[in-house]
Amino acid sequence: MTAPPSAGDVIRQKYVVEGLLGQGGMAVVLSAMHLHLQQRVAIKLLRPETAQGPEVIERFLREARAASRLAGANVARVIDVDTLEDGTPFIVMEHLDGCDLAQRLRERPLAPSEAAGYVRQACLAIAEAHGLGIVHRDLKPANLFLARRRGGEAIVKVLDFGISKVLEDTRITQEMVGMGSAEYMSPEQMRSAGDVDGRTDLWSLGVTLYELTTGTTPFHAEGVGRVCAAVMTRDPVPPRRLRPDLPAGLETVILRCLEKDPARRFASAQDLAAALAPFADPAGPAALALPAPHAGGAGGGRARGLTPLVGGLVASLGLLVVIAAFIVGRGRPGASPPDRYRLDADTLSDAQTGLTWQRRPAAHTMDWSAARAHCAGVGAGFRLPEVDELQGLLAVTTREPPLDPGAFSTAAVDVFWSGARAPEGSGAAWVVRFSDGRRATSVVSAKNRVRCVR
Repeated sequence: MTAPPSAGDVIRQKYVVEGLLGQGGMAVVLSAMHLHLQQRVAIKLLRPETAQGPEVIERFLREARAASRLAGANVARVIDVDTLEDGTPFIVMEHLDGCDLAQRLRERPLAPSEAAGYVRQACLAIAEAHGLGIVHRDLKPANLFLARRRGGEAIVKVLDFGISKVLEDTRITQEMVGMGSAEYMSPEQMRSAGDVDGRTDLWSLGVTLYELTTGTTPFHAEGVGRVCAAVMTRDPVPPRRLRPDLPAGLETVILRCLEKDPARRFASAQDLAAALAPFADPAGPAALALPAPHAGGAGGGRARGLTPLVGGLVASLGLLVVIAAFIVGRGRPGASPPDRYRLDADTLSDAQTGLTWQRRPAAHTMDWSAARAHCAGVGAGFRLPEVDELQGLLAVTTREPPLDPGAFSTAAVDVFWSGARAPEGSGAAWVVRFSDGRRATSVVSAKNRVRCVR
């Protein structure tokens, strides 16, 4: 490809190019209309100097397909993946109406509650990705898009899942990567980009939150080399010195994300989301509003919706309550009778199913093998639950009256291991997302929440 398609060109006999949306060192993004569906989309193409060789193209397409598995509301939805006639790969994504947080930050630093709300939303997407074994590795304000719903409310969409991995596998110059990304890289990513796990994304989210609240990154310096030296050797200036009205507790969260030892950071994106919840504004639509389900259609600002359960929750109780405890409704038809559940110091017993659950999940996330060993080690017949048992546990949060949030806490961002392996050879096991009760697969080496049952 010598030049990207221009307005009026038709890609693969179904996408009519409308114009250029943006471009960067890696790719160009076009606005286009689907001929048959009359749906506006965004098409991202690798630049000619980046799309060199079949290995690079295959990696791009493989990672794009992986990103297409992400179904959460806070991910820019991947609609199609294909190549141009000359072999240049492209990704078709939902067309978003709004601006990224880098543009938003040019106006002014954000209110602490607003910034915490935005980053907490990003955690929801990152938690899902990590559960599928996908590490973003290029999180920064420019990759967090503040999209507008049709009603005017906002939702954060995480962009560029998967493409960031191409950066480590191609011979891209330091100038093309740019200092902007270096300022958000963790120390371990600078040492060896391939030898990182999900905690590198938590570092990047910490840098992002620092910048959103103070207006500067914690390791800013002139030139990539000096940035790297600062990240590797220097402690960040406590953000409250730059922003005195920043809550002390939020500063603690930010600085924990910026621990140079990954083991001292939060263990998972779920844990970071829970830590941010008390500081996120539960009322402002720009910080917390999530879209309702819709049937699709043309136009900008399209966003994936939540299930009716979670949508009703956000409307009635606010997202802060979701994080405190996963309570998805009150007084719904068919709610459980008051005497179905018995809660004691350590367990929750369900008289209808005959199951007894641990009252509290394990203190830390763990991989699948460790999760199985953990439940076996609890003794007394405890084990990892089956998928349908985990999905049935949602009934605990819909009873009337609902359980005391402090008594049986389950955060909406939690993803729990089941005891069932996914199809043989996939190297994955089934998990259940408590935001919507849906099952998904997660590579067995990923770290998810654990709650045992007998």
